[in-house]
Amino acid sequence: MKWQFVQSLAITCCISSTLFAQTLEFRYEFDSTEDASVDSTGQRANLTLLTNGEEHRLGEPSLVGGDGYSTGLNAPGDGHPTGSFILVPDAPQPESFSVSLWMKPIFTGTTEAIFARDDRWWPSPCNFYCLYIDEAQSLVWKTGGMETILTDEGIIEEDEIHHVVVTYSDTDGPDTGSADVTRVYVNGELVGEEDNPQEIPSLDALQDANNIYELFWLGTLSSFGGYRGELDDLQFYNGELTAAQVTELYSNPGTAIGGGGNGPDFDGDGTLDIDDINMLTEETASGANTASFDLTGDSIVNQSDIAAWLDERNTWVGDSNLDGEFNSTDFVVVFTANEYEDAVDGNSNWSEGDWNGDGDFDSSDFVAAFTAGGYEKGVRPAAVPEPTACVLGLIGLFGLMQLRRQP
Repeated sequence: MKWQFVQSLAITCCISSTLFAQTLEFRYEFDSTEDASVDSTGQRANLTLLTNGEEHRLGEPSLVGGDGYSTGLNAPGDGHPTGSFILVPDAPQPESFSVSLWMKPIFTGTTEAIFARDDRWWPSPCNFYCLYIDEAQSLVWKTGGMETILTDEGIIEEDEIHHVVVTYSDTDGPDTGSADVTRVYVNGELVGEEDNPQEIPSLDALQDANNIYELFWLGTLSSFGGYRGELDDLQFYNGELTAAQVTELYSNPGTAIGGGGNGPDFDGDGTLDIDDINMLTEETASGANTASFDLTGDSIVNQSDIAAWLDERNTWVGDSNLDGEFNSTDFVVVFTANEYEDAVDGNSNWSEGDWNGDGDFDSSDFVAAFTAGGYEKGVRPAAVPEPTACVLGLIGLFGLMQLRRQP
């Protein structure tokens, strides 16, 4: 046992400090059968449902499975915007963003807009951006009023479910005359890419007296091109989703990247607390790699995601009571749970001493905690210090504790 402990001590716990690459700004799952859909992230107002023609078809069968629903739109209609459509009020406009949604179209024989952001009622030039299906069943993505990506013909099939994601990256900010890259994905596959696309201007650069620029249009352009069919699970991210994340969304319908809409606040109660970190360590131990717990966007839920959560909470590995410090009080908490080396596999979580996410409270958790360097350091600063000789000595003491427990 002595050599086993020395071996575990020699293996350092490499914890990533990866920052969250994107934040879910809003998510509308269309699961209401009676009213406008609610943003499940809690950040935006209810959707606005409007029509110049047939009413919306609420409560249509879900496109992502489960017990939810989708919403049906009906175009063409009696005027402009044409047919039934949806508005996201006071929508964000980050410098880089991604839009994900599921759709099942019915062709009208004319252009059908999926989503858009514009600065005027007429003639809908897509001065910010828009995505639509053309008469050849291609996807057309416009940025800054220019056609940026035109996919192959027939890529969208009538009465078939499609997952569509558009990403746009502009790392030097708007109104500089340059952007990095934009991409279109269908069913997890990249179908269009353009480097240095026409830049999307800022809201300030193109705002108008009617405040059209504040709206995110779903299922229409402001003056033409209404959509007919069902839509489901609209997600808008502040940042560029990676190809792996897009694949994850397609492979796991109904999930989101980074906390299921709540980021590291997994239970959605508005605070980062014991319940959240316990949920994360339990998920890490399960090996399920559920996308909603993947905070680092690498499609794996592991110690890197625990580290990212602790970064967001600004606390240490080992802070079992989440008071912001790692000290002897935390030892009282975890040893009171009485699960140290209890020979029951996978029964521990963060508040019970599982600090490395393997489901057990044992010497490897002390290796992880003391290697991170936070013991008796007070509130965690911006930069994490290296472990001191005293801390390394404490690791050895826990090794002796383990040896004394052996018969």
